[in-house]
Amino acid sequence: DNDGVVDQLDADDTDPNNDSDGDGYGNADETAAGSDPMDPNSKPLDTDNDGISDATDTDDDNDGVSDTDEATNGTDPLNPDTDGDGINDGTEGTTDTDGDGKIDALESNTADADNDGVVDQLDADDTDPNNDSDGDGVANSLEFLEETDPLDPCDFNYESQNLNFVSEYWLALDCDNDDIINGDELGDKNNNNIPDYLEIIAFVPKGQKLVVFDIFTPNGDGVNDHLVFKGLEFFPNNTLQIFNRWGVVVYSANGYGTGDKLFTGISNGRSTINKDAQLPEGTYYYVLNFVNDEGETISDAGPIYINRN
Repeated sequence: DNDGVVDQLDADDTDPNNDSDGDGYGNADETAAGSDPMDPNSKPLDTDNDGISDATDTDDDNDGVSDTDEATNGTDPLNPDTDGDGINDGTEGTTDTDGDGKIDALESNTADADNDGVVDQLDADDTDPNNDSDGDGVANSLEFLEETDPLDPCDFNYESQNLNFVSEYWLALDCDNDDIINGDELGDKNNNNIPDYLEIIAFVPKGQKLVVFDIFTPNGDGVNDHLVFKGLEFFPNNTLQIFNRWGVVVYSANGYGTGDKLFTGISNGRSTINKDAQLPEGTYYYVLNFVNDEGETISDAGPIYINRN
């Protein structure tokens, strides 16, 4: 079996792992390591004391990652769990969850080196308390103190935000779900000290129409009780007319959406329709004109439906 022990002295000359001197190391292992397989006092170097000599032990800590690969990865070849998070280095492999150049096996998923509320494995720089993992312009450490989520780019205190440090990813998000990306709403159009990317307001480029919620239910339940043009309240320079199917004006307003100028299914017509009359359920038609941000007059028209159920 080429283990360095002649068959006459080898208790099992077909087993290369046979240990003739009973010192815990196979004959073949001792031969490869240069120790004497017939002398129990001659043992090979075994750094991790696992019964396999360093000469033949390619994975000293038995973590599934070879010593050579561990040297490349920067993990400890004698420690199966380098970052101490209870996960075997071989399981974590070479994945780098937070993209900081350090593989997960070097960053714990339980420890938080900078005490910013983000575990190191998710923290792109776990030694920098000012790191901003979600790119929203608010440091992790500050989000932790303010009890916002340092991994949610739309959960932050805007008063703590520094727009000079927001990420391109954050700029492309739509935090207020108004179909306009954050990067296009960095101002405060209505001067209420709340940035536009956190509230639904109108931003109407040249030639673009407003969005009309064309079915409403004026039943007094406080939900969808009036005709809504999304954001029109920010364009008070407007006129609105509503017609019935015979072309009779049943409602009109200048500056619709301001004050109490809201169409709730009650006529303010002055001709054949009685003023203050509750209009019947059915289809009506609107004509809206308003001046947009660029001073252009936009005209829009279409059907609306009154549902009183």
